[in-house]
Amino acid sequence: MRVLITGGAGFIAYHLASALLRNNEDVILLDNFNNFYSPDIKRLNVRDLQLLGPAPMHVVDILDRANLRDVFDKTRPDFVVHLAAWAGVRPSLEKPELYSAVNVTGTVNLLELAKEFSIDVKNIIGIGDSENDICMVRECGTGIAFCSQTSYLNLVADIIITEKSFRKILEVAV
Repeated sequence: MRVLITGGAGFIAYHLASALLRNNEDVILLDNFNNFYSPDIKRLNVRDLQLLGPAPMHVVDILDRANLRDVFDKTRPDFVVHLAAWAGVRPSLEKPELYSAVNVTGTVNLLELAKEFSIDVKNIIGIGDSENDICMVRECGTGIAFCSQTSYLNLVADIIITEKSFRKILEVAV
C-alpha cells in the first residue's frame, strides 16, 4: 500500500511514517519545509525516516496544484494522510490570508487531486488541533476525518490501515 503523507517532515508525520515503514508499507513524504517549525529539524526527521526504509521526499507546497498533481501522477498513492497545515490560533490572527490559503485551499487541492486520481474518499484523513474537533468519519461515514491530534493515530489504525498487525505497531508508536 502506498501512503502519501503531507506535512511529511513534521513531528506527527515522523511517528506515523516510522510505524508504516516498520510495517513495510510504501511511504511517500511531501512537505514544503516552511519555517514555522525548524526546517533543520524537519530535514533530520526525513533523514531518520529514510534510514528506516525507502521514503521519497517531495518538496512541494500543497498550494501548488501543478506540482502536487505531478507527485500524485508519479507516486499513485492508495491513501493520503493530510498533516500539512499552518498551525496555531494566535499566528493565524496575524496572517489570516496565509492560514486560509494553506489550510483551506491546500486541503481542497488535495481532495480534488484525490478525486482526479480515483483515490476513494474513505482513504483520506486529516487532523485538527483540539479535542473538540468533530470526527466526521465516525459520525457521518464520509471517510474524511478531521479529529484531534490525540485521536489521530487511532483513526489511522481504524480507517486507513485495517490489518491487525498495524494496530499493534501503532500501540508501540504511541
